[in-house]
Amino acid sequence: KKQYVDFIFKNGDYNGICLEEINKIINNNQHCILNVTQNAIKKLNENKIYPIVVLLKKPRSQNYLNNDNFDCEQKFKINRNAEILEKYYSNILTDIIEVKCFEDALNSVLYIVNVRQSDFIWNSNRTVYPS
Repeated sequence: KKQYVDFIFKNGDYNGICLEEINKIINNNQHCILNVTQNAIKKLNENKIYPIVVLLKKPRSQNYLNNDNFDCEQKFKINRNAEILEKYYSNILTDIIEVKCFEDALNSVLYIVNVRQSDFIWNSNRTVYPS
């Protein structure tokens, strides 16, 4: 039986992010770029997978409230969710970056992965006491 870390409902179907597939990619010394919830990150940690977690956000001057692609309710939810993630889940975030466009986001994420991939593994569920 496959274990899933997250589900996405798209076009009337559920699509899952499978733990086995993530492990295959990791075993090939590659990285997954996933768009997952904070609960999925906790599930990954429970399975001894400690991801580099990057919160991408727009600068306050360019927030989603000025974007015409979303209705008012969607704009409110996007901003609220970003604020909640930053405030209450900062313990699972590796980095927070402000991006103005897709290219900035991609370049920033690639840079962070290159820098952080050699860091020691940090487990957000474990308290480390100084010796």
